[in-house]
Amino acid sequence: MDLWRDHDSDYLHTAIGDTMYVRTSCTRCSNADYQDLKLHALEHTVFDDLTHAYRYSVENIEIADTISEEEMAARIMRELRGILRDGIEISELCKTIQECFGVAAKYCCDIIQRIKYEAGMYCPDRKHLYYAR
Repeated sequence: MDLWRDHDSDYLHTAIGDTMYVRTSCTRCSNADYQDLKLHALEHTVFDDLTHAYRYSVENIEIADTISEEEMAARIMRELRGILRDGIEISELCKTIQECFGVAAKYCCDIIQRIKYEAGMYCPDRKHLYYAR
């Protein structure tokens, strides 16, 4: 993160970068893909006595990676092997997927459905995942 201040104003500028996966459709086969978007932006902080306000400007967006839905679920399952357990709460799993893998919140249910299928799990109460035995 880079910081700099305009000497003739009350602005503080912060260069920020973030990454997140968003779902798209393959142009060839229409299957779901996930693209890793890297967002480069500037955060402008305006100081006015004891208060401050933020303003953001996007500098650049680039596609860093594209993977299939199956590969995304496999990567997540591989990494979450230690916490993916019988009775895990779906809300806990969704939060972990968002925070650790940068998957946008609205796509977590799709990823969890794929994980259920791949791991042989089911969800009788719509709140917890259990392994089928």
